[in-house]
Amino acid sequence: MLSEYESLDELNYLADKLDEMSDAEVQHFKAIVKMGEHSDSVQDLINLTENLDCYEIYPDITDEHDLGYYLINELGCYDMNTLKALENYIDYKEYGDDTALNENGVFTDYGYVVCNQSDFKEIYNGSRDDIPDEYRISSIPDIEAEQKDAVKQKKKPSIVSSLRKISQNPKRRNPYR
Repeated sequence: MLSEYESLDELNYLADKLDEMSDAEVQHFKAIVKMGEHSDSVQDLINLTENLDCYEIYPDITDEHDLGYYLINELGCYDMNTLKALENYIDYKEYGDDTALNENGVFTDYGYVVCNQSDFKEIYNGSRDDIPDEYRISSIPDIEAEQKDAVKQKKKPSIVSSLRKISQNPKRRNPYR
């Protein structure tokens, strides 16, 4: 999921967003991540923190039977007075399995998770500029701006710019040959 090359700024931003969540919201977040939705990158995870309302979590439903029983008996989808005579013939597991399959729901350690079809909004697009300043912990110099500024002020460019220029020169000699 995450690699050693992730942006420290993004990770800090995500950590702060998670820190601001209640315990219930953190459990909700973990369940959705276990589901595999919006969890491929730090950008996805940051956006997920703002879209928890797009998912329903049923913590007491742990398998297909529980889901089928909940839908038929507890949710009130069917009149149990009418179905009472048939109760012994109802396959709750099969009904729950079909429902989970049709809804693309997933059973996790945190319960049954299903997308409620709300619009998932991308708040953070992955651009460093979209990370609020208070979450930025690394400084990445704007090399092009530095080079232009150096030309205007007739200063020597930084070592980074010099190394970049040297590495781009195809006629450069290798001193180790």
